[in-house]
Amino acid sequence: MAELNQQLQENRKRTAGLDATYQFVLDGPNGGSWWIRANSGSGETGTGQIENPTVTVFTTDETFVGMATGEIEGQDAFFTGKLRVEGDAPMAMYLKQIFGT
Repeated sequence: MAELNQQLQENRKRTAGLDATYQFVLDGPNGGSWWIRANSGSGETGTGQIENPTVTVFTTDETFVGMATGEIEGQDAFFTGKLRVEGDAPMAMYLKQIFGT
C-alpha cells in the first residue's frame, strides 16, 4: 500500500473526479484491513479501519494483489465469488482507475 500511496501522490489522474473512501478487508497470510481515500485528484492510503467508507471490499490477499497489478479483473473476481462488496457498489468500478491498471 505504501507504493500505491506514492503513486496516488504522483499521478493525480488516478483519483480525478472521485470523492470516495474504500475499505479493504483481506483474508489470507498477508491479510488485514487497509483503506484508500480518493478526493478529486488527491489520494492516500492507510492501514486499519476508516470511518464511514463509501465501499467496503472483502476478498483474499491474493485476489487483492491480482487486482492491484492488473492480473485479475475486479469484475471477474466479483462474478466468480472471489470478491464481495458492501456500500456503493458502482464506486468499486473505479478501483481499476485508482490502481492504474
